Amino acid sequence: MSRDDERDQAGATLVVLRRRVDDHFEAAQERSPGAMQCRAGCARCCHQRFGVFEVEAHRLRTALARLARTDPERRRRVRAQADDPAAQSRCALLVDDRCAVYDERPMICRTHGLPTLVHD
Repeated sequence: MSRDDERDQAGATLVVLRRRVDDHFEAAQERSPGAMQCRAGCARCCHQRFGVFEVEAHRLRTALARLARTDPERRRRVRAQADDPAAQSRCALLVDDRCAVYDERPMICRTHGLPTLVHD
């Protein structure tokens, strides 16, 4: 199997896994409306750095290349943030408190730190 075939197979597996994870959290939100605090514009979990799998890095590169064609200004802002030492504590993909490549966000972003409302 070639390297490209392996990457394509890993990418297909990743898509299935992400769908399962997303379905799980959507179901949790339906079971407990208002308890899951994760939403567009929240970005509280996006102020730290995480590692990503190689297959995710490839998909992020592809998404960023697509972003350069479809929204060059947003892509420029991502690049500027990535190069800004003062912004190192926040994800460079976070633009106006929204992920610039939300559909391709890594697994860690789909699962890490999903805030929940807890009553004492």
